[in-house]
Amino acid sequence: MRILYLKRIQDFVKKHADAMKSIVTWKHVVENAHWKQSSDVLKDFPNASIIPKKRARFRACLNFVQ
Repeated sequence: MRILYLKRIQDFVKKHADAMKSIVTWKHVVENAHWKQSSDVLKDFPNASIIPKKRARFRACLNFVQ
């Protein structure tokens, strides 16, 4: 799977270093996934949205302690 907007993700991690571990883990899972159909994506990421042209949108739900 190809990740779009990688620059935005990198910029976010620069501003929020405490999110790095979660983002790196997510990126590793997504890049190494061999999903065959939309339901495979949703098994791993139930909160993802399946969008047209065989794409998925992942929601980053990050809670930061102030």
